[in-house]
Amino acid sequence: MQRSNKIYFIGNGRWAKILIQNLLQHKNKYEITWIFRNEKSLRSNLTRSKDYIKVKFVTWNKVYSLPQPNRVIIASHSLDHSSHYKILRTRFPFAEFLIEKPLFNEFNKFQMLSEREKKKTFFNLEFMYLYEINNMGKYIAQENIESIDIYWYDPFISYRQAKREKYSEVFTSIFHDQYLHTISILIAMNLEMRNFFLIDVNKIEKNDCVKISGSLGETKINIFLSRFANERMRKLEINQGLLSIDFSDRQPKGQKTFSSRGRESTVRKTFSYFLSKKQSSRKKLHCINALNTALQLCFVTEDKFLAKYFSGQLNKFYDEEVDGYNSLNVYLNGIKYFRKMKSNKFNQSKKFIHYKVGFEAIKSLHLWSKNN
Repeated sequence: MQRSNKIYFIGNGRWAKILIQNLLQHKNKYEITWIFRNEKSLRSNLTRSKDYIKVKFVTWNKVYSLPQPNRVIIASHSLDHSSHYKILRTRFPFAEFLIEKPLFNEFNKFQMLSEREKKKTFFNLEFMYLYEINNMGKYIAQENIESIDIYWYDPFISYRQAKREKYSEVFTSIFHDQYLHTISILIAMNLEMRNFFLIDVNKIEKNDCVKISGSLGETKINIFLSRFANERMRKLEINQGLLSIDFSDRQPKGQKTFSSRGRESTVRKTFSYFLSKKQSSRKKLHCINALNTALQLCFVTEDKFLAKYFSGQLNKFYDEEVDGYNSLNVYLNGIKYFRKMKSNKFNQSKKFIHYKVGFEAIKSLHLWSKNN
């Protein structure tokens, strides 16, 4: 089917705006259409239309009259991804999709996709394109590596230049959010995740985090995740910090460190590969077909975490409170909500509690859990 170079972009949050700013670098090659939930969302962005020259603005109810695009990018609310993908892949069956995580709350939903859909649907895992991580992969291939530690910490409230930037997500499973990012870092170092052996998953005191322990051959793997840490951290350590990459907003001290070139540069690389007509090996790394083992591991690890909780093995660990709520329960309630979430139509999404943020979100999630 012959199509013009059209890109449809869905999403209007903080991260979506970062993505579309990077996408605009391709505006001379593609016709970009930005799809909004309703007229109110559209009008709020029209005031900045000078920043989006050559971008067409439409509302969701115009989707069914739009022509077939080459690409569709879904960067809407985390719990809208699945329903948007279902509708749009049916409406635009010849397009390639780039989606922010998470997508499905059951592994069999990935398995039910056609082979073509698995190869034409990509996750935006931008750290797979970070040069320093790729370079580290070449280094460890030639060395005896005893351990790899990955830290992915977010504070509940993030500030930048004394202004609140964002709150941590609480309505989705941490295993389909932060965990998938850390797995993508291992993949970016050319480590074969089919050989990953999951040993344990626990909730630990320091930084109120979830710790996943495993191994790849003789190499011990530890992954630390938190939505309630003292500070933001994105860090990779080899052999207990002998070598490290810090791609947080700060630099570590007292270590030989490869500093990051910044997250937005990796977003630009993601778009460059995704928009390319050539199905390069780098591009294929992001498709659902290639990520099958990683996605399955997210579900397996989540199941192990829940099994330990319901058997009482997690209760012995010290647990902080977030605005009066037990943080372990916040993690668990997020998993529960994500698993129970049903696909909803785009224009009905305002009815759901997961659009709340901050402490109000935690309170609403707690009340929801008590009644479900």
